[in-house]
Amino acid sequence: SSAASDVYKRQLYYLPPFDGSEGTLPVPVAEGLVFANGIVLDEERGYLYVGETMGGVVRRYQVDIEAGQISEPTVVLEGFSPDNLELDRDNRLWITSPLLSEVIVLDLDTGATNSVFRISTPESLSVIAEAETRLAEGRSWLELFAPPLWAPGPGPTTGVILSEEAGVVFVSGLGNALIQLEF
Repeated sequence: SSAASDVYKRQLYYLPPFDGSEGTLPVPVAEGLVFANGIVLDEERGYLYVGETMGGVVRRYQVDIEAGQISEPTVVLEGFSPDNLELDRDNRLWITSPLLSEVIVLDLDTGATNSVFRISTPESLSVIAEAETRLAEGRSWLELFAPPLWAPGPGPTTGVILSEEAGVVFVSGLGNALIQLEF
């Protein structure tokens, strides 16, 4: 991989339960992640999902919580800049994309995806095309991370908040507002 993408490579750690000693240290369980920014644990089904924003992929690991171990990953979605993740009670993974100013819902039972929110203008589409070219070449696109990418929204789409009330979802970001979606 290129030097630019090496800057974003990180590890995922497991922190064992505190045993009273000062020697409890985090243990790396996954390496080579490319700007892993979103993570969600599905303890009931035994999966861990990781969104790699700069790597353009969402990976799933099987988790052995007792042993503090994870499997080799499988790719559940790729091709955009996944950021923060949320899992709903219907086994759907909600994925935000700051590059696309979008929220995508992945049905983990069927593999079907659905875009439920997106801000798109001709100017943002031009910026996205340049960013995708740079990503494919292993070059940074961070200097393109500016208002033309997300306008007229309040900021880049980086998070989603699932309400306990059915049908209410909030889109959050780096701006100063929440956007309420109703389903």
